[in-house]
Amino acid sequence: NRNDSLHLARCIRSILEQEDLPDELIVVDDQSTDNSVSVIRSLIAGHPVARLIENPVNLGTYGAVDEALKIARSEYVLFLSANDAVMPGLFARARSCLSRHPGAGLWSAMGWLVDEEDRLIRLHASPVVSLHDTYLSPEQCARLAYRLGNWFVGATLIYRRDAVEAAGRFDPAYMGLADLVTTLIVASRHGAAYSPAPFGVSRIHS
Repeated sequence: NRNDSLHLARCIRSILEQEDLPDELIVVDDQSTDNSVSVIRSLIAGHPVARLIENPVNLGTYGAVDEALKIARSEYVLFLSANDAVMPGLFARARSCLSRHPGAGLWSAMGWLVDEEDRLIRLHASPVVSLHDTYLSPEQCARLAYRLGNWFVGATLIYRRDAVEAAGRFDPAYMGLADLVTTLIVASRHGAAYSPAPFGVSRIHS
C-alpha cells in the first residue's frame, strides 16, 4: 500500500473474512503520507495472522514485495495491491487445487473488474485455459505463453514461494512487466494449477 487508504478496508477485509484464512497476512505500507497506517492498524487489530511493515523510505512496488518476502514463512504467497481484493473461497479453492498438484509453481483463476465505487464492470478479459480445475505442465505453460501471452489474473496468483525466490523474485528492470516475467518463468519451470472461476477483484481507476 501507498496512500490508498480509501480502498484498504475492502482489500484487507476480503482476506481476513475468508472462511479458510491464510497462514499469515503481511501488510507493507510504502511510506504513505495519508492516514493509511492508522487504517491498517485498526483493520488488523485482534488478528494474530496479520502484521504491518512500515517502510521508512518509499521503495516502490517491487521493493515493498521484497520486504514482505524477507519475513514471509508460508509455502505459498499471494501479492495483492491495496486497491484490489479477493472473493470468498479463494484460499480454499487454491489449497484444494495445489494439494492435488504439489509440484506446481503457482495457481491462478479468473477475476472481476470493478470501478472506484466497487461497481461491477465485467469479467477480466483473461483467456480461459481450461473448463475445470487442472494442472498444466511446464511444456503446456510455455505453449500457452507463446500463443496467448499473459493468461494470468494478478489478483489471484498464488505462487510457491521457493519458485519465486529461484526465479529471482521480481526484477524492477522490467518495470510494469516484472510480475509477468517472473510468472512466466515460474510456470515454464514448474507448471501451473488453474481454476476457471472468478476469485480476484481488480480495480479500474478513472
